[in-house]
Amino acid sequence: MGTLYDTGTLGPDGTSIQVTRTMLVNTAGAALGTVGAGSVEATTSRMTLASDDPAVVQLIDIETALDAIKTAVELLDNAVTGSLLAVQQAALVSTVDQVAIGGRTSGGLTIFNSIDLDESEEEIKGTAGTVYSISAFNRTAAPLYLRFYNATAANTTVGTTAALAGPFVVPANADSDGAGFIWNNEIGIAFSTAISAAVTTGVAANDTGAPGANDCVVVVGYV
Repeated sequence: MGTLYDTGTLGPDGTSIQVTRTMLVNTAGAALGTVGAGSVEATTSRMTLASDDPAVVQLIDIETALDAIKTAVELLDNAVTGSLLAVQQAALVSTVDQVAIGGRTSGGLTIFNSIDLDESEEEIKGTAGTVYSISAFNRTAAPLYLRFYNATAANTTVGTTAALAGPFVVPANADSDGAGFIWNNEIGIAFSTAISAAVTTGVAANDTGAPGANDCVVVVGYV
């Protein structure tokens, strides 16, 4: 008779355990017996374990538990991935909704209207903002000149304060039928302080020429 010794080794795949059972025979001069894979002496006796041997059953139980853990991890990973995809899809839908062409009740541009923009500056926005669209219509027979200032109306002096944008030439039609232009840009013109505007009859930076009443109609879209 002899004594059995069980040793376990984690397999190279990190998920299986190799069990080696060694029997030390008490008979003098007898060779050692071993169960399992590996290099052994030629004189070492081999033993085959029955499928219901406790060592085999224990190994099967461990492999089953590892398989269950692996399956649970895969399910959790799939759930997390699915959740992330759902969040990304919702964000994409929200973004597309913001840029989609269609009816909207909020989130659009704020509109400034003036039917008589002239050399007396008007304030479009008293704080920082961005202009995205301009519609200007000239009802006279001569060109007019539209300028935008990065300042409040109180801090703008036409002919002295430097324009941030302009002059935009508002064309005429050589008669009172008028003409004009429409400008739209998705990037916009940024104003770091405020947005004010004025129209004069001359192109020079220091011009203060006054258009007639209602000669220039201006609509501005901004945020």
